[in-house]
This record gives sequence, structure tokens and C-alpha cells, in this order.
Amino acid sequence: MISEYRTGTNHDAPFADNREVPILVRAPGLAPQRGTGTLLQVAPTLAALLGIPPPEAAREPPLFGIGA
Repeated sequence: MISEYRTGTNHDAPFADNREVPILVRAPGLAPQRGTGTLLQVAPTLAALLGIPPPEAAREPPLFGIGA
């Protein structure tokens, strides 16, 4: 990687472009949707789709109202 930073770059800044991720979900009974979410919503969303409890540390709601 070519960068003006000596150690390169990483994703530890608290800005939206480092926290928000695109996510596509295709599941039976789920209408196509588009939205934004954070990395903290990925695990709760997958857990809701699988019908299992989210990880204990997951505090954010699932995306797209899944499991609501």
C-alpha cells in the first residue's frame, strides 16, 4: 500500500465511513430492502435470521426490523 502514513492506515477512526457497512440480506419471507447499518448490527441481524439468541455482547438491534 502506498500511503503518506508511516504505518499505513486502519479502521479505528470514529467516522461513519469506518463504522457503516453495506449489507445485503436474502432470506425467505424477507422483502428486498436497502439501508445502512453499523458493524455492531451484523451479528444481531444474522442471529435473528437464524432464529437463535444474539451474542451476549450484542446490544444493537437487528437491521431491517428483523426479529421485531
